[in-house]
Amino acid sequence: IPTGRALEVLTRIAESLQSPQGGKSFSLVGPYGSGKSSFAVFLSALLGNKKLVASETAWGLLRKSDPAINRKLNIALSGLKELNKHFVAAIATAQREPVSKTIHRAILSGVNSERKGSLLNSSLQNAIQKKTCSTDDLLLAITEISQKRPLLIVVDEFGKNLESFADEPGASDLFLLQQIAELAQNETQFPIVLLTLQHLSFNEYVTGINHTGRKELSKVQGRFEEIPYNDSPEQYRRLISEVFKVEDKVIASASADW
Repeated sequence: IPTGRALEVLTRIAESLQSPQGGKSFSLVGPYGSGKSSFAVFLSALLGNKKLVASETAWGLLRKSDPAINRKLNIALSGLKELNKHFVAAIATAQREPVSKTIHRAILSGVNSERKGSLLNSSLQNAIQKKTCSTDDLLLAITEISQKRPLLIVVDEFGKNLESFADEPGASDLFLLQQIAELAQNETQFPIVLLTLQHLSFNEYVTGINHTGRKELSKVQGRFEEIPYNDSPEQYRRLISEVFKVEDKVIASASADW
């Protein structure tokens, strides 16, 4: 059941898809249990192959929850150059590691979920299948995918990447994330949506780094639209109430009042 915050994020993503050169990089910030990861699964289903059960279920939930946002997202997706081209879902959960390793796993997951050879040329296909992949090859792979299909990149637990950056700013590669965000803002053949999920804002993970590191981080942060992801108590009560089907009229009336 989509929460109010989830519907708000969907609205922003739909609006970004209707703007060819608009920002399509979002950072969802919220505490444990706020539903960030669940939202990523929901979004992936909405943007995925509509013939799959997961997609049909997601669209059914969205229609029931908010018909207006359902229409808005449908209109945004209908503006894609080829309607039958669903998004490639490149999703990974970060560890305390450079962001390139997380992005590598995400892209590898997305490519391996599709028919072999349908997204990348043989050279790039071989490059990303290796245990280590250069940032240049990752960018080339993302660019090539976006020439053939829309692409959703999700980095869950992104705070782990930021902790790695705080440990060794010089050894980190956050610039890769900035490059992907800039690519997403440009008018590619098909859109790229980039989503990071974390518990705190960028700066709160790196309180001890030097001025140079902070400057580098601010450049990356500036490419993202940060969205607080934490619903109000009223929203959570609505969510809980919609889970239950109450047949007793007295209980149903009391539940509605609550």
